[in-house]
Amino acid sequence: MRSATVFRGVLAALVSRGIYVLAPLVTIPLALQQLGVNGYGAWSAALALTAFTSFADLGLGVGLMTRLAGALADSDRDRARVLVASTYGMAAAIVALLIAALWSTAPWIDWAQIIGGSGPGDQAIVLITLTVFLLNVVAGLIVRIQYAAQQVALSNAWQSAASLMGIGGVLAAVALDVSSPIFVLMAGASQTFVTLVNAWWFFTFGAGREFRPSIRSFRGSESKALIRLGGRFLIISVLISLSMATDPLIIGNAVGLEAVAEYAVPAKIFAMLTTVVSAISIPLWTANVEALRVGDAAWVRRITQRMTVLSGGSVLVLAAVAVLLAPWVIATWLGGQIDPSVILLCGLGTVATVQAIAAPLFMVQNAAEVLLPQTIGYALLLLMVPIKWFVVVGFGSEWIPWITVAGYCLFVWPTAVVGYRRAVRHGGTEV
Repeated sequence: MRSATVFRGVLAALVSRGIYVLAPLVTIPLALQQLGVNGYGAWSAALALTAFTSFADLGLGVGLMTRLAGALADSDRDRARVLVASTYGMAAAIVALLIAALWSTAPWIDWAQIIGGSGPGDQAIVLITLTVFLLNVVAGLIVRIQYAAQQVALSNAWQSAASLMGIGGVLAAVALDVSSPIFVLMAGASQTFVTLVNAWWFFTFGAGREFRPSIRSFRGSESKALIRLGGRFLIISVLISLSMATDPLIIGNAVGLEAVAEYAVPAKIFAMLTTVVSAISIPLWTANVEALRVGDAAWVRRITQRMTVLSGGSVLVLAAVAVLLAPWVIATWLGGQIDPSVILLCGLGTVATVQAIAAPLFMVQNAAEVLLPQTIGYALLLLMVPIKWFVVVGFGSEWIPWITVAGYCLFVWPTAVVGYRRAVRHGGTEV
């Protein structure tokens, strides 16, 4: 039964990600047309800056998903309600403070220069991009909640709707011929709106009615406990972002924004492969919580082996297809504006593949709250960041993903195996 639930969730997520994959095929050419190469580069670099705001919820979202899955497995609706209310309350307060700080300090911080751009237009793009991202920190909690409630198919249906609304926002922005900052706002906020509607529907008409949050359910002590757990996930999230999501910033400052666009467009395409990794692995997280809770380590080992083969094999095949087709697709799609090298394409595909192989191992560790080994692995991966800078300057940006691959295999894979064995052996006790 548990395995069937996982595979249904994976199938639903893959269908949803298929729609997500199609969205950039529509939006990237329109964005390049509306913003220009430099404007699109500024937007890509601004999106990379969100790596530095990934701490915004202090890891509350993933902490909530882990603890809420346990509460719902125990049919403890009162605890579930307290967990949800406490998370929303704390996350909303944190995000409000960060947005206020962002805009109040804007006159003294040259965000445009930070991304390698200049002028008020680039400054506004950064401010709007970061604001929308922060708002989505709170709005996006519903995805974690629905996964914890084993509502994976429903969650992915709403995420598909958000992707489609994002396309609609871009089309509307182009039709209205808005300025670059307004274009960025319409592209991002339209998706956030759908996510908010999802939360309203889930807690009003869906399964969330049984644990709908209220102000009375907020508990400061529960928020602190979630922050303690979330803080450990947060450290991992920040380390991943700093080591793997800042490549456009490195390129922009080392070479220039035009080079960012040359890298960001193919990177955006291959980032679709990471959505396949998420689709396959994330449903395992909450299922592993339940299995470890009842001591079913044999199921955890069995499903992890199967999903490692499925995840790694699927992404490897898709990456090979993408490498073969990407040059023709990009040339046809963008009319020759971007001409990526085969070295870059192969590197991006390999990055996705090495991540896919390790992902199911990490889902067991996350469910068991055994986080120290992967924290060490991603901390060591930071050593590759200065190497990336020198490689970009000396050899070109097409080599940057290969530095990530080397670091991942050298540091992250070994710690993934160690952490997985420890999680299964101790059933959720960090040692």
